[in-house]
Amino acid sequence: FEAAMRLAVSMQKTAAVDEAKVINICEQFFAKVRHDVRVIEVHDTTTNEVRKVDGVVCADFEDMVQDVKEGNFVYMVGAAGCGKSHTAKQIAEALGLPFYPMQQLLYAHEVAGYGDAGGNYVPTPFYKAFKDGGVVFFDEFDSGSPEATLVINAAVANGRFNFPVVGTIEAHPNFRVLAAGNTFAQGADMEYTGRAVL
Repeated sequence: FEAAMRLAVSMQKTAAVDEAKVINICEQFFAKVRHDVRVIEVHDTTTNEVRKVDGVVCADFEDMVQDVKEGNFVYMVGAAGCGKSHTAKQIAEALGLPFYPMQQLLYAHEVAGYGDAGGNYVPTPFYKAFKDGGVVFFDEFDSGSPEATLVINAAVANGRFNFPVVGTIEAHPNFRVLAAGNTFAQGADMEYTGRAVL
């Protein structure tokens, strides 16, 4: 805070800087940030465990945790760097589930995995979450290809998927899906030009 105030004062060129106004502006900003720092308690009715998530959380955090817990597909929208990935990890922690982040997906094998030259299955984070339970997080979902998105949709909608080499697997009861993008799934806009309609 002090450093921010000194920097603001030192940056003035010709106009006089009202030090009291700068301090007031900084105090209002930091009061708002402190207000967003919360401790959320999530009660797991299955294990009777209470998990705490503390720190800065999104305003809709508790609703998102409930939606993901119920098995709903949650899609977060926001500008780059606003905290979508951080929120996804917090949700997995709140639910006590492993977290499997995945980046922009362009090909079906990045989701489903593939068989190598020796006939061995090469798994993906999606496969691990699907088979063993956990929260798989698709970041940059609106910049992925339809080829990859169709695989995700088929597996999530049906609750089972025919993976290469290993065959059909039923989704684990604790398999959960989160996704995030920069647009509202309507395609490119002026700021995010390389985005697909979902």
